[in-house]
Amino acid sequence: MNACASERARGPLANLLHYRKLYPVFQPIAVLSDGAIFSHEALIRGPQDTPFHTPDALLRAAAHENLNFELEYQCVSVAFERWRAFGETGRLFVNVSAAVLLQMLKQSGHHGLMALASSFGILPRMLVLEITEYERVEDMDQLASAVQEIRAAGVALALDDFGDGRSSLRLWSQLKPEFVKIDKYFTKAISQHADKLKTIQALQQIAAIFDSALIAEGIETEDDLRVLRDLGINYGQGYFLGRPARLPREKIEEQAHAVIRNRTVSVFPELRRASSLGALSRLSIIKAPTANLATSNDELALIFFDHPKLHAIAVVDGSRPVAIINRTFFMNEYSKLYYREIWGRKSCMLHANTKPRLIERQHNIDELVGILTSEDQRYLADGFIVTENSLVAKLTQAHCDPRRDFVGHVGGDDFILLYQSEDWQAQCQQIIDEFDAQAVALFDASAREAGGIQAEDRFGVSRFFPLTTLSIGAVKVNHGEFTRAEQVASVAASAKHAAKLSGKGLAIKTSGDGAY
Repeated sequence: MNACASERARGPLANLLHYRKLYPVFQPIAVLSDGAIFSHEALIRGPQDTPFHTPDALLRAAAHENLNFELEYQCVSVAFERWRAFGETGRLFVNVSAAVLLQMLKQSGHHGLMALASSFGILPRMLVLEITEYERVEDMDQLASAVQEIRAAGVALALDDFGDGRSSLRLWSQLKPEFVKIDKYFTKAISQHADKLKTIQALQQIAAIFDSALIAEGIETEDDLRVLRDLGINYGQGYFLGRPARLPREKIEEQAHAVIRNRTVSVFPELRRASSLGALSRLSIIKAPTANLATSNDELALIFFDHPKLHAIAVVDGSRPVAIINRTFFMNEYSKLYYREIWGRKSCMLHANTKPRLIERQHNIDELVGILTSEDQRYLADGFIVTENSLVAKLTQAHCDPRRDFVGHVGGDDFILLYQSEDWQAQCQQIIDEFDAQAVALFDASAREAGGIQAEDRFGVSRFFPLTTLSIGAVKVNHGEFTRAEQVASVAASAKHAAKLSGKGLAIKTSGDGAY
């Protein structure tokens, strides 16, 4: 009767602690460069099928019964005990709140903690104290001073859940922990969120300053693992690598190991503005007349005379912009003595900037900053040629997997596709077929019926131009075959030339044998 009354007085958590009903499970922490298991983290559980099974429930009960110190001390103790029972000699991460750690050190100094570890055969150099709830510490200087004793004994430190909104960059600077765990908010779906990726890259720079290794928590998908691997994050932890279990693991999940071994390169998500307030399309853009390759200087002068506010004019080859001519520069030349008599009937390309800057209308204005501050200042005087509704861009993006493949705009109507998808050849053919079908609609009925248009070429000679089609030159690049980017560019240019000559739309070059 007295015993039962005593148990009721202790409270449910006190009873669990009294009868040592807590037990640890172990979750692996893997090396993301090769998939090897680097360490395990001990996580505490209460009895199954009870309200106290989860760590959160245990912590709430500890706060209610004022048993925070007793709970955490037993958590550390049972983790050490079970680790020894398994005969494990690897590195072990053990959680302890900053407040309880300070209380432990105050009561028995670092010698007490070391004695506890030693009693279970755990060497200090294989122990990592993972400090939690450090944001609640009022005196950071005191904590920083206290953990120096632990570090002097050979124990490493880790900060848990960094970036969860309560973490302290100052504490990272003061403690200089060997490990910092990135909160799972930033790792979850990182393959789809450029802002999270940029944040982790910033944490990598900080980690380099403080000589800390980063551990990405909450890895749950193949794509997220691949991005974190390619970012160069040291270590990872999460269900995709291995769930917490009563027994330590000898290796991570085979699916995760296959991702790490796979040579597929992740395509990082791009940072796109959520708002279109800064889009170039919101500005007033002049739909100006254009010149072509056969336009004479006299004809160009008439265009400028008819449009006194036009400060530059685009030169197009068919529908493709190829140059831009600055009004001031041209008119200064055109007004010189005898210029009209000598050069008036010559091509206006004499005064053209043949490397105009092309800007898609949907681009963000912020993206122009790099252009305006570049060494080539011609763009400040000549301006930009704004293009709209790039059919090739839309089709290439539609037929590329953003998680595997990369689409880049070289300039004008030239694009580069870096495929890792296995069905790349079928995707290329679909791009060509859909372009050919949609491009027909850009011509009037008479041109469609004739199969093209009659126009002057760049030399002023009238000839027939077929309806616009698309060609793709493809190169199969084998691992380790090239050592410089210039080599790949050279082979790609050769494939592009072959595609244009073949007239078949898609020309595939095998880089090793030189055959198309």
